[in-house]
Amino acid sequence: MKQNLVLATAVNLSTSQLKPFVASFQQFQKDSDLVFFTSQLTSDTRKFLTGAPAKLVDFSYFSIRRRHFECLLWPLCKPLFPLLKSEAARRMLARGVYNMVFLRFLLYLNYIESLAEKPRWIFLTDCRDAIFQGDLFARMETPGLYCFAEGKGNTIANSSGNRSMFNHCFEKEVLDELGHFEPLCSGTIMGDYESIRACLQAMVNHTMSIKHMKMVSGDDQGLYNYIIRKGLTKNINIIDNDDGPVGTMGSVPYNQMRVSPEHLVLQKDGRPYAFLHQQDRHPQIVANHPVYKQVRNG
Repeated sequence: MKQNLVLATAVNLSTSQLKPFVASFQQFQKDSDLVFFTSQLTSDTRKFLTGAPAKLVDFSYFSIRRRHFECLLWPLCKPLFPLLKSEAARRMLARGVYNMVFLRFLLYLNYIESLAEKPRWIFLTDCRDAIFQGDLFARMETPGLYCFAEGKGNTIANSSGNRSMFNHCFEKEVLDELGHFEPLCSGTIMGDYESIRACLQAMVNHTMSIKHMKMVSGDDQGLYNYIIRKGLTKNINIIDNDDGPVGTMGSVPYNQMRVSPEHLVLQKDGRPYAFLHQQDRHPQIVANHPVYKQVRNG
């Protein structure tokens, strides 16, 4: 096992959707293992990922048009969690009723706890809309949990998506208390083994008491921001979107980005971000970035 670990979930994604992420991983993350938690992939996509090479951890997840109908049982299942005496029993119930974005944290937790050899660093990431621009782990020095902000100018309360996620998870008083904070992205979380394990444990356990569990995946970012802003896990470091090494580009206008002559997106200090998220929302990046050019040229 290599000293660093990247975990991602691929459900009903195509080879073309995964190619930019995988190609950039191959280029920059030489000392890292890549593990995909997979469901509803074609045989061609599975073959592509295993040739990356990536380890595939298959799991069953029933959905119709992205709707997980077991979530309809949430009002019945939620009161059962505090009655179950063992952690294993609570996780088993969660495995059946959590929607995809919450379930992935449980899958990750079970997986890293099963490892005989613990990685030094773990990166939990989305993969459909994300690419590497450099060696992410080479930027990491001090152990801890690294939480990446989405960009100045937004707050949880004034962002319709983040506000909705909070309101689905909690009563209005929680939004009133925490709504002034800048949103943190739940799609990119970095840390040493113990910090990631504690964060995953907090996500899994606190999900058991959220207000709603929607059939269509969503809302995990509301819970994640609650856990981080309330200090419910340990070793928290909040990183400004300008400072890297992870850049979340979804809410950043393209004309406000720093872009090199080679079309790499740059941090405030002039270095390329080691990792970009939501960059595919900008046609200019898709058209000109070297990772996308590499994928198009085969």
